[in-house]
Amino acid sequence: MERGIKMRKKEKHYLSIIIILLLCIGIGYAYLSSTLNSSFSNISVTGFDRICQRATTLHSEKCTSSSTSGYCKAGGSSITYGQIGTSGTLKAGDAFDCDVNNDGVYNASTERFYYVTDLNTSVAILIYYNNTYTNGTSTNTSAPYYTGGNNYSGPATAYNYLPTSSQWPKVSLYTTSKQIYNQSGGTTVSNGSVTKTLPKYTYTRPTRLLTYQEFQKMSSDIFWENFGGHNGTTAPSCIWLNTPYTPSGAYNLVASIQNPIGTTIAVIPTGVIDSCAIRPVIEVLKSKMIY
Repeated sequence: MERGIKMRKKEKHYLSIIIILLLCIGIGYAYLSSTLNSSFSNISVTGFDRICQRATTLHSEKCTSSSTSGYCKAGGSSITYGQIGTSGTLKAGDAFDCDVNNDGVYNASTERFYYVTDLNTSVAILIYYNNTYTNGTSTNTSAPYYTGGNNYSGPATAYNYLPTSSQWPKVSLYTTSKQIYNQSGGTTVSNGSVTKTLPKYTYTRPTRLLTYQEFQKMSSDIFWENFGGHNGTTAPSCIWLNTPYTPSGAYNLVASIQNPIGTTIAVIPTGVIDSCAIRPVIEVLKSKMIY
């Protein structure tokens, strides 16, 4: 009988150990589950932070008998803009869809951008497919570079036609203060007798204009959308570059991309009070791009 009592005590002891082990396992599982859920939640947030992804289709247009300007000439066939490119490699003209308005949609029709070059090893420069105006995208509108009449004060007028942070809240410039350079890469302009220093222009909007130096990184065979009367529109025949032109001995000229003829695009000095298209540029961390 005494032996039976000892056996029951041992069974109770083992049962207590089993209960304690089960409690420990339960507590451990709850902690691990909470930790994993937190980690997965963080992964989800990071994924949603993506800004641009490589396009899967390209914009194109068909040239008709009524096409008279730009790349579309009467009797032409069709035009395809940019290229899909190669996964893992960035090349000028690669097409991307960027969720600039932060609605969670990468709209291939209205949020199309083209890779231009790198700002640095971490940041890519992309240009919008269309022109913009004060109230958003507007293919057929244009504006002066600076109504003040000189080329050393920055794009004070054109700047007002770039998208705002409320319109494109998902993007921002890598640096908001940027040195303006002339077409030779210098920081001055001259009228022949007086030299003016070009400013570091401060941007409060999330976009800017393309520069001449950046334009030079693009292949000559890249076609430009919504430029010079394409697709039956009256799109402007020039696009501003944020690059003052100095060899002329005048203070009133800035470089612009001129209306294409066939497959040729010319960069020509243009008077700052003339009107050209405003084509926004964005700067995007490569870590926030799927390419």
